[in-house]
Amino acid sequence: RLFVGETYTLEILETDELRSARIEFKLASTETQVVQAVLHRKWRDLRVNLRYRLGEGEVEGYYSLPSGLTLHARHEGLKAVTSSSTEVAVSGLFATTVLSGDEALYVGQPYAFSLDGLDGLDVISSMSTVVSPLSPAGEAPVELVLGPAIGEVVVVLSDAFAGSGHWAEHLPLP
Repeated sequence: RLFVGETYTLEILETDELRSARIEFKLASTETQVVQAVLHRKWRDLRVNLRYRLGEGEVEGYYSLPSGLTLHARHEGLKAVTSSSTEVAVSGLFATTVLSGDEALYVGQPYAFSLDGLDGLDVISSMSTVVSPLSPAGEAPVELVLGPAIGEVVVVLSDAFAGSGHWAEHLPLP
């Protein structure tokens, strides 16, 4: 029971995804009173490693990841880019970066990753993750595996005499 004129404290306990909150309020009357608790989500930075996977017949040392990569994290439910990094440190077939989580990468929320500047490469591993709470052992980086991008070709065959007026222009191709 709550009594009019008395002061009360509402405490919201901390969870893996939310910070704790504490609100004091005084019950003003016998009418229903709305007490608003403003909750803050937990967030964290996210380390992302990029790795080029050599394909069959590719020789190590011949390929390297391009410089100038930009990594984006997009909230899967809201479809909004929430964090980006142009500070991608490339070293041969490997690269690493840290996405700032400051009010951008919330714990427990799903994010998908995309890269700009791949130039003929594509992400071939899973491109999404749910941000987990930072464990006492530290963070496990998200790893994105890159490989050659797959292209598509449409081939159109035409007779060399088509439209020329030559007597053979109407012969079907074998």
